[in-house]
Amino acid sequence: MDKYQGSIYLNNGRYWWKVRLPGQKKHIYLALKSSGARFATKDFKTAKMMAAELWQESLRKRNSECWDGKLVTLIQMHNQYNESYYLPPSKEAYRISLAIFPLAEYFPDLLADDFNPLHLKEFQKFIVESEKYNWCRKLINERIRCIKRMFKWATSEMLISIHTYTVLTTVEGLRKGRTVARESKKVMPADLSMVKAIIACVTPVVSDMIQIQLYTGMRSGELCKMRPCDIERKESIWKYKPESHKTEYLGHDKIILLGPKTQKILSKYLLRPLSEHCFKPDESYKQSLQRKSANRKTPLSCGNRPGSNCKGTRKFKDCFDSDTYMKVIKRACKAEYPAPEGLNKEQKKQWYKEHSWHPHQLRHNAATMIRKEFGLDAARAVLGHKSVVITNEYAELDLKKAENVARIIG
Repeated sequence: MDKYQGSIYLNNGRYWWKVRLPGQKKHIYLALKSSGARFATKDFKTAKMMAAELWQESLRKRNSECWDGKLVTLIQMHNQYNESYYLPPSKEAYRISLAIFPLAEYFPDLLADDFNPLHLKEFQKFIVESEKYNWCRKLINERIRCIKRMFKWATSEMLISIHTYTVLTTVEGLRKGRTVARESKKVMPADLSMVKAIIACVTPVVSDMIQIQLYTGMRSGELCKMRPCDIERKESIWKYKPESHKTEYLGHDKIILLGPKTQKILSKYLLRPLSEHCFKPDESYKQSLQRKSANRKTPLSCGNRPGSNCKGTRKFKDCFDSDTYMKVIKRACKAEYPAPEGLNKEQKKQWYKEHSWHPHQLRHNAATMIRKEFGLDAARAVLGHKSVVITNEYAELDLKKAENVARIIG
């Protein structure tokens, strides 16, 4: 996928680019034309490729002007590169920034080429012992890898010597049982009795989302972005191909199979325009208001009438996102399982942790159920866990297994 900032637009049938290039304060308008051409291109794919190339060229020029050899400068430049490369809705740029900015605070005056394995180990030790960050062992290892990737990028941009990056790769990650860093808790399937209780108390839209995720094991992001145009309904088992997914950058195709139970739930959402999202926050909000109105105890002759105390027009996104979906479930858990009186802040926090669940746990529920009934290989096939070395023949075999599972349970 071509990565560029700004917006590409048509001007008299040809593509132009409105953008604020790195280091500039104002937007400029550029005709996207190839070398030697008099006019801008008429092909959108070519225009995207040109915009991406111009952006990267401008970024490199800006980097060479700003580069002073300091580690802090390298971190700022790498963060700027990530923000232009990992475009929304991806959160990868934010995750990397959480890893590299503490390094700038710890080594504010160090030169990038002077950074060596001893510095990295010192920073690793600081993070382990720090109360400020409180990262688990796996998260520390992940963020140390982000730092190594930053130096790899700097090497490719000819900002530092290859020796600096090479020696950093010799630093190993923290091993379980051989460090004082805390271990992360294993994500377990959600308690089905709690899931059923929440399904009964949330709005019909959110209830349908929970059930679909429980049947299919798809990720929250894939569920929230579902549109009628992404679902192929030619055969008895429907095929949902998300517009974007987690392993898209590796060239993986993602197909989620939807069986009879899922189809029954989805049917009413497929009547909307093909390009609209199935699950909308505004519909859920209206359902919530209707439920509150139906459960109203105060007579209509007293108090406010429905809609009379609304202030302005509330704005909603086109669809749920993973965070909003999770917050709705968390609020429902708090309402369904209120903490007993007399508990302090920490005790209440622990209570809500024990009496709540999050959407990703439903993926674990699906994996556990499928593995128990059909075996580990079938669970891997349904959830789409693939390696880059798996052959096409093996993938086809997985698809047939997944179809059988979806036909029975989905």
